[in-house]
Amino acid sequence: MLFGRDSEKRALDQLLADARDGHGGALLLHGVAGSGKTALLDHAAAAAGEALVLRAAGVQMEADLPYAALHMLLRPVFDGIDALPQPQAAALRSAFGLGPAAEANRFTVGLATLTLLAERAESRPVVCLVDDAQWLDLPSFHALLFAARRFEADRVAMLFASRSSGAELRAEGLPERELSGLDHDASVALLEAAGVPVPVRERLIAATDGNPLALRELARDVDRLGGTGPVAVPLTTKLQQLFAADVESLDEPVRNLLLIAAAEGTGDVEVVLRAAEGLGIGAEALRLAAEAGHIDVTADRVSFRHPLVRAAVYQSATPPQRRAVHGVLSRIFDSEDDADRRAWHAAARVSGTDDEVADDLAASAQRAAARGGQAAAVTILERAAELSSRPGVRGGRLVAAAEAAGDSGQHDRTRDLAARAEPLVTDPMQASRLAELRAEEELLHGSVAAARDILDEGVRRVAAVDGGRAVIMVTHLANVAVHWGAPQWVDEAVGLLGTIEFAGRGSDGAGSAEVPQRGGAAATAELIVAAAAACEGIREVMAGDAGRGVELVRAMVEPMRPLRSGLVGARVFAATLSGLAADDDVAVELLEPLITECRSLGMVGWLPTLHTGLSEALTRLGRFRDARASVAEGARIAAELGQTRMAACLDATGAVLAAVAGEEVTDEPGELSPWALATWRHARSLAALVRGDYELAVGHWNSIVGTAAELTSAAWVWAPGQVEAAVRAGDPAGAARAHELFARWADGGGRGDLHAIRLRCEALLANESEAGQRFEAALKAHEAAGPAARAGRAAGSLAGTGKAARSAGTGGWAARPFDAARTTLLYGEWLRRHRDRAAARRQLRRAAEEFERLGAVGWAERARLELRATGETRATRAARPDLRDRLTPQELQVVKLAATGATNRDIGAQLFLSPRTVGHHLYKAFPKLGVANRAELARVFAGDES
Repeated sequence: MLFGRDSEKRALDQLLADARDGHGGALLLHGVAGSGKTALLDHAAAAAGEALVLRAAGVQMEADLPYAALHMLLRPVFDGIDALPQPQAAALRSAFGLGPAAEANRFTVGLATLTLLAERAESRPVVCLVDDAQWLDLPSFHALLFAARRFEADRVAMLFASRSSGAELRAEGLPERELSGLDHDASVALLEAAGVPVPVRERLIAATDGNPLALRELARDVDRLGGTGPVAVPLTTKLQQLFAADVESLDEPVRNLLLIAAAEGTGDVEVVLRAAEGLGIGAEALRLAAEAGHIDVTADRVSFRHPLVRAAVYQSATPPQRRAVHGVLSRIFDSEDDADRRAWHAAARVSGTDDEVADDLAASAQRAAARGGQAAAVTILERAAELSSRPGVRGGRLVAAAEAAGDSGQHDRTRDLAARAEPLVTDPMQASRLAELRAEEELLHGSVAAARDILDEGVRRVAAVDGGRAVIMVTHLANVAVHWGAPQWVDEAVGLLGTIEFAGRGSDGAGSAEVPQRGGAAATAELIVAAAAACEGIREVMAGDAGRGVELVRAMVEPMRPLRSGLVGARVFAATLSGLAADDDVAVELLEPLITECRSLGMVGWLPTLHTGLSEALTRLGRFRDARASVAEGARIAAELGQTRMAACLDATGAVLAAVAGEEVTDEPGELSPWALATWRHARSLAALVRGDYELAVGHWNSIVGTAAELTSAAWVWAPGQVEAAVRAGDPAGAARAHELFARWADGGGRGDLHAIRLRCEALLANESEAGQRFEAALKAHEAAGPAARAGRAAGSLAGTGKAARSAGTGGWAARPFDAARTTLLYGEWLRRHRDRAAARRQLRRAAEEFERLGAVGWAERARLELRATGETRATRAARPDLRDRLTPQELQVVKLAATGATNRDIGAQLFLSPRTVGHHLYKAFPKLGVANRAELARVFAGDES
């Protein structure tokens, strides 16, 4: 019977009721050992009714075995794996050792878990109960959390029970209930039910702080507390001592059998009995252990009645006793399928070094990583390093462990392992891997200057051995320099290139023709040559020679454009270069299929970086709806992966989108990269500009003048807005500086759309007699660079006639419609000031309609205010509201994929949602869009680029 947990029982009952109604969810119960978590899970199981109940528990001895807990939970529904989408089914089979190795990282397996549970819940609700979650192996931990966050429209409830020490689980943001001790009345009721005499009850309550398990255990024999005063030993320690004392009272064969069960970990009766036989223990010991109340035995399973009993049994044994048991277990796990358990038990029996066992562990780590168990691979490789007798081998395994830790998000552990590996590593290739790893960690969480120094040293060490790898490291240096506004670093990087010999550069060079990369990719000699040239191009662009620089970077980008698979790192670098060259349309062309590919392959670690680039490019192109959806997805995944700096970059682009929409832009967070800082300050300046607060707009921009932020591409891109603000604020010097910054970059690429923006800036700076002509020229340039002109359609000179803007809702008449609308607005304002009211109205009306089409609410209102100032009396014709603006970013992503004919399963696989949740989003979106079925979605998105 449960005492004193009425509130918690009501919360569980509500969770189960919501799940039955199709509103799934999750709840975390946490408290100290013995607080009643397992009893509440039992209550949930009893209250589940017709629901399918799946149970699992974290096992301390299995915390380093990837997917052990997930295997335990999903075993009753394995028959549904074959019905999953092929990549998910393959990932889950691989994770459980039921099929060949496949891509099985935590997101792929998490998505497979979500889909499997959601589809099983179509026929009956599903209740998942996960006990001792603080001991979950990390791959299971990530997969279950991934699924638990996404049951919004599924008939699935997931309950976790964890000790309060399990801070990792509590940090994941699940709804939670903390179990404190029972109150006085509930404690008295429990003790009364246990037959404890009244004089003793108060002392027990004081000794246990109302802990239910402690009350029950100590009530058995109050004398064990010693004396009559308060108990000074910590509660869990005291309980463990009590359990250990119970075990010590058993005969030696029974104690040893319990030790076998504690060390074996899986609860397999057959394995426990075989190991007992190996130590000369008969099967009778199993019956006696069960009769003593320490374990429960079924036909095929052995389970301890409480995790503290298992811990007490294992920890009270001597090291030689534990090693003997692990030795027997390592011999019993003799099949190929049990290679990982065999290696782990063999390692547990070793004291000192053993190279053969270390090799087996290293192979086990490779299998774990292939199944997506990067976190488990860390521990396995670390143990393999400890067992390795040769320092160089030990160092290499620590490097591999550090890489696995970085890939699985264990950043503190990454730094610790890298520091331990450094004095042991002498091989230049291993040293280069270590340098890249340490630099990545510094970029994500530490000092960028330190990252630069690490890469610089790494290049110099590896250049004589493998020039190709050295070049790849130089590209990392150049990329860092671009984002952090450090042209001197680019100069140094290019200087290093001049000292490196590599295949394909004037001679046979040094090193291999292909350079393997983490994750299996390989950079070819041709790609390495192009990458080296691109670094020189970056230097030229940052030095002000954009013409030659853009030519060099485009030379690397062009071979990447047709690719739709492979060479992910090179394609990401190419997209970065496209942004640097202002080829934002090319960046989108590269990044959109890359995101689809990385989703389908489970390479989710790339997604925050890819969405940062994509959302920036889409924002520059005026495709604000898609940009918002990209920011939302990227920020969600960055938060889950702990990529705080990438999250800050996405937030900066989100701030620009907020300013465009006329929303308030808050102060930027404390620590930002120079690129993110320039973007955020532009967002604040843009918000002030649309309100007409020109001095504030200039002030925001001036705060980055002379800093590294002014040397990033974000500053060049957004400089035209500062020309406008400075002119209006009466700051001609500031306007000229911003214009020069933009023109130096815009002139190099030969892009007509940038030329149009430059002409707009010149119009703002020109004297009154020339400004009008410059505005007209700017509008012509916008049109000439637009989609109609590029498609070969007639594009005569329409500036000033009202025909330059195509009707609202047709996709826009310029390559960068927001910029074109701003040019139109400024020209209309100029015409009004020069009393050409009829021409001004035509331009301002066009600008208002285009801003409304784009969702730039604040700018549309500014255009309407100018219209009223011309004496416009009739109501301004508003652009037809775009129904897509009613959708949330998630709904927009779902319906756009549905419009292509993708099924709910296909959409769920791409967006990491269950099929039922996809259907829920479509159900909500159809009425907003005024459509009744999928076929009508194609009409809504016909010709869409926004």
